Amino acid sequence: MHRQRRRFALAVLNSHIYAVGGFDDSRGDLKHVEYYDASTNTWTEVKPMQCCRYDFGAVALSGYLYAVGGANGRRGSLNTVERFDPNTNEWSMVAPLKHCRGGVSVAVHCGKIFAMNGMNEYMSIVDSTECYNEVQDKWNSPTACTHTARFSAAAIVYPPVIPLHVKNLHQNGSVCHEQQ
Repeated sequence: MHRQRRRFALAVLNSHIYAVGGFDDSRGDLKHVEYYDASTNTWTEVKPMQCCRYDFGAVALSGYLYAVGGANGRRGSLNTVERFDPNTNEWSMVAPLKHCRGGVSVAVHCGKIFAMNGMNEYMSIVDSTECYNEVQDKWNSPTACTHTARFSAAAIVYPPVIPLHVKNLHQNGSVCHEQQ
């Protein structure tokens, strides 16, 4: 990656792994975005988001990349949602979440984005789920969660899977585990 970051989000769009936003100890909140192309083994920067954010969720849906909720140092927990169009290299705001959600978990299922749990602007746990309909550009609340959580993870995995080569090394540099 070109930029040091932590508390960022990852998502796969068009066979590229996007590293979105986050936090840098020397620069603070980030809105920078870059993607990894495994076929060329390169990172490429794209246009930054409109809003700095960390502790948020990122997902791909219908050829777009979405940055959902999170937090930043100026506004605390966020309810804003941005959408990136890789064809135009532009970010635009879409309908906001009904609740601010820092540390939100997001996943796509059946053509909709689900945002689950997180923390509101008062640092209280948000015990609910919201569902985004991209055609209507609208969030609704389909169900309440039965267990509260923040900084959890959500994922739905299906083909195609991007192959990654992982090596775990002993301190002396020898391979202790290799997986492809």
